[in-house]
Amino acid sequence: MSKLVNDAYLTLKPYVPGKPVSETERELGISGCVKLASNENPLGPSPKAVAAIQAALSSLHDYPDGGAFYLKKKLADFLKVEQDQLLFGNGTNELLEMIIRTCMRPEDNIVYVQSSFIVYKLVSMAIGAEIREVPLNEMRYDLPAVLDAMDEKTKLVFIANPNNPTGTYITKTELDDFLAKVPPQVLVVMDEAYFEYVDADDYPDGLSYLKTHKNVLVTRTFSKCYGLAGLRIGYAIGDSEIIDFLNRGRQPFNVNTLAQVGAMAALDDVDHLTRTKELNRSEMERVVPQIEALGCVVTPSQANFVLVDFKREVGPVFDAMLRLGVIVRPMAGYGLATSARVTMGTTEQNDKLLEVMAKVLG
Repeated sequence: MSKLVNDAYLTLKPYVPGKPVSETERELGISGCVKLASNENPLGPSPKAVAAIQAALSSLHDYPDGGAFYLKKKLADFLKVEQDQLLFGNGTNELLEMIIRTCMRPEDNIVYVQSSFIVYKLVSMAIGAEIREVPLNEMRYDLPAVLDAMDEKTKLVFIANPNNPTGTYITKTELDDFLAKVPPQVLVVMDEAYFEYVDADDYPDGLSYLKTHKNVLVTRTFSKCYGLAGLRIGYAIGDSEIIDFLNRGRQPFNVNTLAQVGAMAALDDVDHLTRTKELNRSEMERVVPQIEALGCVVTPSQANFVLVDFKREVGPVFDAMLRLGVIVRPMAGYGLATSARVTMGTTEQNDKLLEVMAKVLG
């Protein structure tokens, strides 16, 4: 059967999702598992979003609004951009795939940073693109090294800010210097999935570059801080011309009705967003010192998770924590063999995390 598929798929390894919590509990014969592996909002979605979704259930026999007319208008007003600068996708993942398929030619290459969002690599490999990986420097993006990896055939550069899975960020000064040296024919994709969680004063808002850099494209999502991960809705903001090209290859009705109405309602619930951010920051300030007291190294984070280095092979630690009812995300697949990514949960969830880590780490 291998002769039937694109050669790129012969070596491509699929993304491996975690099992449902209920199945994990059944297999292990335990209950009350705490999942801190997927960077979800522990408070759940906005009550306003839930109410809007419930009200829309009776219209599921109709196709979704193919152009996301009302959501586009509302989000454009919210972000203070033009409507033709917006494009919606079935999660940010679909948008990243659209960007790569729209922009790449066989002779072009893509530059991205190792130990960054794995989808950059997976989609690039799927189309057989040349990939140039740049290592992290002390868990942070090394933008001068990214520039060194580029050449006249570089078409795309992916930058996650903050980065997943490290939680580290690029400062405004660093990004200013970088963009000043990037040729205009290279599209810089700023992946800002965790934008709402950031509170660093020197963090650069990607939207502030759109008027001066037509080759900057920003992606964001309703999955994280807005708590709508199950609805899969993300969006891209950029120059209207590149958005138009991306839209030409977009699948019709790619964003479902419930995702659109939920996202509109979530934008209105400022209180829920504020509670989410306050919980995340206060729990991170409380939990991180206690993890460090167990002998671990925690990378400072501007997201809703932390990268924890256990200073030992992560597999046995993960397994032991799993048997005690706490699920985290091992990062061996990202080249971080002794680390796991740990989402900040509620106070109760984090208390269980600390209790289990203390038992496992002795």
